[in-house]
Amino acid sequence: RVTIGGLVMRQRSNAKFPGSVTLGFTKIQLILVDSEITKEIGEQQGCYIGSVPYKIYLDQEIINTGGVDAANLVIHEILHHIYSISECDDKTSEEILVNTLANGVTELIYRSELSDWLKQQPNIS
Repeated sequence: RVTIGGLVMRQRSNAKFPGSVTLGFTKIQLILVDSEITKEIGEQQGCYIGSVPYKIYLDQEIINTGGVDAANLVIHEILHHIYSISECDDKTSEEILVNTLANGVTELIYRSELSDWLKQQPNIS
């Protein structure tokens, strides 16, 4: 741990970024893509493919740099998957949507192959 201006920061460790993650009954391939491709072709940092086999393409530079931006990108794309496999839509009530997302994020953080990697990204505690 490092203290900066009274805030305690956890230092990154060497947790490996997995090639896939399992949520519920589904497995999602996590594919790192060259940053030039994500910038020049897609103008996006991540992309979720919502059909079998499920895939998430992620900007390699962002993931390799790690930190809050990397964690946010991964969680953002995983939320697309949770929304999709739970068959949520614009008619899904707020309570069902929030409960569905909370359950998915809890599984992601505490039981998935991404758990160690996510927990070891820098954060303020």
